[in-house]
Amino acid sequence: MAMSGVASTFTGNVLLNAATARFLADTPAGTTATVPGALTGTGYLQKDGQGTLRLLNPNNSLNSGNQLTLGTVSANGLAALGTGTASWTIGDAGVISADNATAAAVKALVAGGSTGTLALAGTGGNPDNTPDMSGAGNVNLFLGALGDVAVGTDPM
Repeated sequence: MAMSGVASTFTGNVLLNAATARFLADTPAGTTATVPGALTGTGYLQKDGQGTLRLLNPNNSLNSGNQLTLGTVSANGLAALGTGTASWTIGDAGVISADNATAAAVKALVAGGSTGTLALAGTGGNPDNTPDMSGAGNVNLFLGALGDVAVGTDPM
């Protein structure tokens, strides 16, 4: 099953009931594709293209083999990214984020050897509207060659 081209919303639920079944989202730069329905089954999601894929459903249960090669996968909460430890592989040009989730929680969904970016978004439950970077163990943040990091208060 594929979703490609201009900004769009894919309606309905998707059942991928074979390990080789793939939901392909190819979003061009500057576009956002939204999936409000549940993605379930033993198959996987593949995100290509420089645009954004927005996952909204907290009942997504894809649990292995998900691939983010280009662009951004942005989820409405951690549950929208699916279940399973190390279930996402992020390529060099990929960015993954989940609203109101800790860095440690999102990192647990990312496979070792991934080279993309973990972006923090949402409030993380903090009253000052900052992302929550708490969690057991260490959370390593890596900055790509073109990235900027601002530490401290927002000058705006």
